[in-house]
Amino acid sequence: MTTRGSQLAALTLLGALGLTAASGSRAVAPTALTGAWEVVERSYQRGDSSWVNSSPEAGRYVFTERYYGVQEIRESGPRPDFTDTTTELKRLAAFDVFHAHGGPYEIVGDRLVISIDIAKSPNTMSGDATYEYQLEFSGDQVRVIRAVQGERRTTTLRRME
Repeated sequence: MTTRGSQLAALTLLGALGLTAASGSRAVAPTALTGAWEVVERSYQRGDSSWVNSSPEAGRYVFTERYYGVQEIRESGPRPDFTDTTTELKRLAAFDVFHAHGGPYEIVGDRLVISIDIAKSPNTMSGDATYEYQLEFSGDQVRVIRAVQGERRTTTLRRME
């Protein structure tokens, strides 16, 4: 595992442990999403514009019975390792493509409803930070689909455990 992969795995574990601790001691039944998932594909469609990335950068989704955490790198390309001489501009560029958020969730029929209460970006947490996604399960994979205002974004996840 690369250093970057190890760092992302550590962040995912810490996020999951924090979310598990935050859930308290009440017993809650597992959901269809409970566990760890890796991002295996992303796609986008709007009008005549579309793309599919079947080799996305690292991404992990972790679901406990009531809470979720997402940590992922949204764009392709090299991310330099940091050294004592790494400039702030390069650090910002590496951090800018990192995406992270978490909070409570529920599954309602074939819909995932998340409420973001912690995120890398403060704007993601402001106002009504509740989002709905359609879920399509197939074997050890699930497609998480967000369709809003003529735009459709799909993230395909594969169960890791």
